[in-house]
Amino acid sequence: MVRLEKEYNTVCRDDEIFCLIGAKSETPSILLWGDSHAGHLEYGLNKILRNQNTAAISISKGGCPPIMNIKFQDETKNRKCLRYSNLALDYLSSNQKIETVILAARWSRYNEIFVASEKHHIADSVSSLGDDWLVEREKLAQTINRIVGLQKSVIVVTQAPQFKENDKARECRMEFLKGYHVPKNCNMNEEDHIAEQFKMDEWLSDVISDSDRATIADVKQLFCEGQNCSAFEGDSIYYYDYNHLNSVGSSKVAHEVLSELLFSQ
Repeated sequence: MVRLEKEYNTVCRDDEIFCLIGAKSETPSILLWGDSHAGHLEYGLNKILRNQNTAAISISKGGCPPIMNIKFQDETKNRKCLRYSNLALDYLSSNQKIETVILAARWSRYNEIFVASEKHHIADSVSSLGDDWLVEREKLAQTINRIVGLQKSVIVVTQAPQFKENDKARECRMEFLKGYHVPKNCNMNEEDHIAEQFKMDEWLSDVISDSDRATIADVKQLFCEGQNCSAFEGDSIYYYDYNHLNSVGSSKVAHEVLSELLFSQ
């Protein structure tokens, strides 16, 4: 039976700042922090945490990456994101029970390597991008160093591969629903700037290279063979829209990547 899950976050409300996920009777030992790409991990993470009798706090806000001292030209956005980053860092500073911090974001919105290539090509998300979206490597490195300095481990989650635009993602979903054996629009390749997306992962790996308490959670390995990536497998589609995972995709990432990093020891 074809599975077409529409939701990418069915655990936390948009107005929840500190959202408790997992085994709610337990004291949280994990913090999930980021933008809507942290939000789309909440569903799957909630499931594996409950199975492990472990709890986490999620602090996620669309458009606000888990980066301290980030500056946007839009002052309203600047205040909003600064508030969330301060809340996350204050929470970590005052909570010794948190052992692991998961940083997740749609890094393509804040990484100059990717923005440079997609700015003139991907219509939906980046038509309004300007220099306010570019983030220096040092700001993310400073954030990780701040967290590690609090004696906590860091997991940086790479971005799931994204389509070039929403139109292609919609066509993928339609082909999938019609039962196409190989929905051509569900494949992500050169036209979706996959090479640049992999360069972005190299950028993240370089950022954490100086810390022995930080590691990468490689999401693309689940959806890609080489630099050919797919939004579906068998009777399941993994995407809510052109860059967010649905509950099926969220569960896949949590079970096959995050679970091993969190509970392998």
